[in-house]
Amino acid sequence: MLQRIEKIISDKVRPSIREHGGDIEIISVQDEILKIKLLGSCVGCYHASSTTSDFVKKIILLEDVGVKDVVLETGVSDDLIEMAKKLLAKKNV
Repeated sequence: MLQRIEKIISDKVRPSIREHGGDIEIISVQDEILKIKLLGSCVGCYHASSTTSDFVKKIILLEDVGVKDVVLETGVSDDLIEMAKKLLAKKNV
């Protein structure tokens, strides 16, 4: 199941997200719930929850891979910390 979900994400989700400077990572699939994390410029974006529910979730549910919900894992990620460090470094130059 996980390989099939990864293929769907690679083929149908990731290209659109990358157009906006972001990416997507599968955290886990458990009890028919797919947990994902958005990366890159999608981290902290105010559209992240709608991207998850209106885009990623719809695609995954249409593919009928045994997932009943898609959940966005939030919090301060390593990606967000690195992005902040780069911004701060540019500001101090």
